[in-house]
Amino acid sequence: MMTRRTIALAITLLVGCGASDSIQLDPRMTAQVNGTRFALQVTLFDLADEPQSFVLGTDDQLVATLRGESHALEHGAINTVVVDLGTPVVEEELLVVSLHRNGGGAFTAQVMIPVSPVVTAGSPASLSHEIMFTWAPSGTDAAVAWSIEAPCAAGYGPVRGDPGALAIPANALTVATGSCRGTVAVGKGRRGTVDSDLGLGALLVDVGESTEVDFVP
Repeated sequence: MMTRRTIALAITLLVGCGASDSIQLDPRMTAQVNGTRFALQVTLFDLADEPQSFVLGTDDQLVATLRGESHALEHGAINTVVVDLGTPVVEEELLVVSLHRNGGGAFTAQVMIPVSPVVTAGSPASLSHEIMFTWAPSGTDAAVAWSIEAPCAAGYGPVRGDPGALAIPANALTVATGSCRGTVAVGKGRRGTVDSDLGLGALLVDVGESTEVDFVP
């Protein structure tokens, strides 16, 4: 049985502050698409990896553009942009995030959001035998990773290319005796392009789906 899970778009923006600031900050922007709901949340970290309050100044702008529509973080609002897309993301779509800082400096990053993979796995699956699962679409340029989470089985790792299928060797996943129910998940990631006069910047987007599986010895 296929279980839809939240599509996590983990976006990391390493952005210098305005010219008047004495330190550099790392706004980590995590977006999620769940059905038709898109949310972009911002948390600031300093170079010591300590979280700081995100304050959008009156002359600052943070804008997420998706499907040709721009959605800005309102001044004085909580650090989240929430959008009702109307329809789910079913094909690759362009996401653009722009940050303009008071005191000088601008950052724009864009990425094509991969299509979230539909995962298929046989159930029940015997941990003492090879476990095979597949996903579609495949053959893209996105980075791919897999994970299995269950009380009696666990594992994760990268996948070379995007082949659309993976076999896990027998006895490679067992963490406890007995049978249990868990999930097999596949995620895809893509690094975006950056145009910044702040000197720093990176954008990474991830999407993922899972399916439920009954694991037996």
